[in-house]
Amino acid sequence: MNYVIQDVDGVLGAEAIESSWKDPSTGTVYANVFALGSPCDFPLTIEEGQEFSFTIDASGGVPGCAVCQAYRPVPAKSLKIKVCSKGVQ
Repeated sequence: MNYVIQDVDGVLGAEAIESSWKDPSTGTVYANVFALGSPCDFPLTIEEGQEFSFTIDASGGVPGCAVCQAYRPVPAKSLKIKVCSKGVQ
């Protein structure tokens, strides 16, 4: 439930996302990424590496959503998003 999302189009801007982040577990460096701030709303059908469209979710996501922070390192910046129903590729 600790997802790292990459902004492939680069439209979100440096104030919202990490322009560069190194995964301490693998040593891999990623560009334009953020931590998923709304993991309880994220579709289980989206797999690692799959591209999808989303919007920023100002509603705040699922109340009381608990996620173990010890599971996997993620970037410091996070965003709550809503996956567009027709945006999964």
